[in-house]
Amino acid sequence: MECQFCGEELPLNSAVCTACGKEAEQFFLTEEVKESRVSKRTREVPAAKRLPSPRQQVGFTDRWKIAGVILGALAVIAIGIFAAMALSGGESKPENALEVVDGYYEAMVKSDFGKMTSYFANAFLPSSEEAAVIEKAIGETKYQVIELDTRTVSEDEREAIVEIESLQVKYTNPNGGTGTHTLSTDVLQPLHLTQPNLRMLVRVMDEGSGWLLTDRPMNGWSAENIWLIGKPGAP
Repeated sequence: MECQFCGEELPLNSAVCTACGKEAEQFFLTEEVKESRVSKRTREVPAAKRLPSPRQQVGFTDRWKIAGVILGALAVIAIGIFAAMALSGGESKPENALEVVDGYYEAMVKSDFGKMTSYFANAFLPSSEEAAVIEKAIGETKYQVIELDTRTVSEDEREAIVEIESLQVKYTNPNGGTGTHTLSTDVLQPLHLTQPNLRMLVRVMDEGSGWLLTDRPMNGWSAENIWLIGKPGAP
């Protein structure tokens, strides 16, 4: 190598020039590296330290959070359904005219006068005085529907006619006395003596709020008459 001040040839790695006596702050090194290769080394990040992808970032805890959100939403929906059922009495409205007639007699067996009247359109409900007397009597009397056969005579989107083909209702008074009302013997047979084509018909209408009865009990609202709804007519 050469001295950077005087150019004298010096042994490699000399700190002081023997010719000019000058010192260098670093070793004299003027020879160029003929081939200098700078290689960039990339260090592979271990798999455990790699940043996870967005999909991988959803861990065990996150999955539980997502499940919790879904369950919470389902709970809100369920609460809404139960609340709607509670407001409507927990029962769905009749889907057709036959269900209205059947529902009336089911409510009578349960001595539920409020439910019985819920099947009637407002114009055919009893007066408040009639309702008070009937409700008291129903609460004291037990009814049993032994036989009930119905069929739809005619039906469209708004109106239907239901025929009560046979009906037998047994009742028990508060004092223990019993009796039976029968459609054929109590009503139809006497009428058939002069009008053999008469049937017991019940009119049911749907005015947008569901199917409702548009007939009163045959002989009007009273505790004695509630066992039979509709009126005789020719189908």
